[in-house]
Amino acid sequence: ITPIAISNVYVASPYYNLIQCLHDVLGVPPVGGQPDPEAPEIGSFEILFERLRARIAQAVAQGTAENNMAMASRAQAGGFPLLSCFVNDCLKLGKDIDQGGARANWLEASFVGLANLVDSLVAIRRLVFEEEKLSLSQLRKALVADFEGYEEVQALLAGQPKYGNDEVEPDELARELTGLLLAECEKHRSYWGDAVVPGFFCWIMHEQLGRQTLASADGRRCGFPCADGSGPAQGREAKGPTAMVCSVTGWEHAPMIGGIAVNFKFQPTKNPE
Repeated sequence: ITPIAISNVYVASPYYNLIQCLHDVLGVPPVGGQPDPEAPEIGSFEILFERLRARIAQAVAQGTAENNMAMASRAQAGGFPLLSCFVNDCLKLGKDIDQGGARANWLEASFVGLANLVDSLVAIRRLVFEEEKLSLSQLRKALVADFEGYEEVQALLAGQPKYGNDEVEPDELARELTGLLLAECEKHRSYWGDAVVPGFFCWIMHEQLGRQTLASADGRRCGFPCADGSGPAQGREAKGPTAMVCSVTGWEHAPMIGGIAVNFKFQPTKNPE
C-alpha cells in the first residue's frame, strides 16, 4: 500500500523466499548450490520450528538492514526535487523525499510462498515426526534429487493436508506463521523511523524465486513457481472457492499492509446442449 501524495514507501523491500528459509534449516541449498554435508538431524518438530523462526528472524533483520542502507545512501546522494513538490510534507518541512520529507516512509516486506511453507511443515510434522515414515535425511536427499528415484516420497508429501481447503491443521499453521512474520517485522524500523510491515504481494517473484528453489516438502518440483500471494499453492484448493476463502481469512489481515493478493481462477463450463 502506497498512500497517494504522502508516500516514500519502499514496496516489496525485499522479497523473502519462505521455502528457502525452511531449506536453510534442512540443509537444502538453492538451485546450483551444494547440500550441507553436516546438516544435523532434528529431534522434534518443535525444534525444527524454532530453528525456522530463527532463520526467518535473521532474514528479516538482514533485509531490513540492506534497505535501510539504501535509504541512507539516497539521503546522501539521491534526490527527486520535482516529485518532492507533490508529496506531503516535503515542501512544509523543506526536505526532499529522499531526505525524510515524505509523511510515510515505511518498508514493505513481501513474503513469498506462504502456502508452500505451510504445506511443507504439515507434511514434515506428520511424515517425519509423528508417523516416522521418513527421516529428515531421506527427505533432504529426495528434495535435492528433485524426487528422481524418490517418486514414492513425492506421493507421500503430496498426499498430506493442504492449505486452502478449510482444514484445521494447515490453517492453524498459517495463523501461527503469519503471526510469526508480523512479530519479526515489528522488531525493526525503517531508516526514517517508520514501521516495517509484512505482506504477501508477489507480482512475478513467485515464478522467479521458484526457479531458484529446489523441490520442497509439499511435493513441489524443482523450479516450479512458489505459491502466489496468500492463497493456496497452485491446484491444491480441492474443496472449492468457499473452503479456500475460509482458509485465507483464518488469520489476521489488518496488519499486513504490504499487500494481500488472493487469486481466483475459474474454468468455464460448457453446456453440453
